[in-house]
Amino acid sequence: MIQKEIDDSHSPLIYAMWLSSFLNMFAFSSYLSMFGFYILDYFGYGSLELGFISMGAGLVTIIIQMTLYNNIRLKIGKHGTLIVGCLSVAVGLFGIPLIKKPAFAIAFVAFLAIGYGLASPSVVAILSRYASATNQGSVLGIGTSMSAFARVAGPITMGYVYEESKSLPFYIGSIIAVLNAVLVFFVLVLNRRLPEHKKQQEDKPVSPRILRVRLGTLDEDSKVDREVTLWEFLLHLLRKRGILKRDLHPERSSDVEEMSRLLRRSIRPVRDLQGDKDLAESLDAYTKAPLRA
Repeated sequence: MIQKEIDDSHSPLIYAMWLSSFLNMFAFSSYLSMFGFYILDYFGYGSLELGFISMGAGLVTIIIQMTLYNNIRLKIGKHGTLIVGCLSVAVGLFGIPLIKKPAFAIAFVAFLAIGYGLASPSVVAILSRYASATNQGSVLGIGTSMSAFARVAGPITMGYVYEESKSLPFYIGSIIAVLNAVLVFFVLVLNRRLPEHKKQQEDKPVSPRILRVRLGTLDEDSKVDREVTLWEFLLHLLRKRGILKRDLHPERSSDVEEMSRLLRRSIRPVRDLQGDKDLAESLDAYTKAPLRA
């Protein structure tokens, strides 16, 4: 593939993700800027109660990003994770005006925290995916600027709306979050039509490479040789090193991409593998090129 053709095909998706970065923060800013006034007007809560609720929301976001985010991303992809995050934010914002008791307010804030914890890193990850090696900094920088701009425009807009209706800012934020989920879905659809994906579909399937390896390479207590495909060997190798915790299937393009990424990340352990020279060279070659079955 000519790199310029790939970069040109990515440009519309980058523009869409810049807009997504803006919409994500604009929707969330309706909570950041108006929730304190809302609980003051309806429940008489002051700065202390707001501080505890905000602290709890922050802890939920941290826990989501440190424990669950990566597992969810591996199962449904970066785009799917962002869509789930946007919908979770939409549920949280829509529920706030409906609350009658403070406990329910905390529950809907938890939805917001979970959604933001999933959506925020996903936007950055997707922008990084579409940016080329030469414009990573500018693409991510503009994405951050769009989010910062939303932090300015959101509170001003929502403050004006709050003067007209105390519930309306949260409904507007919920609608924007849903629209953002729809936008990301279309980005995902367009992503499937990128030139590099078409090129992969046009390629003829390659028969699985068969290796004869010592079982000791796979299972420490055995010295018997057996035949396995290279794909099976790589799966076992990555599991043994704690890098992979699920099954990957060579017929799935997303799993092939994930295998390639994991191998590139662990290229040094692969090179240091004890075994015959041909096997080591074969594995090393696979870390430098996209994998196929």
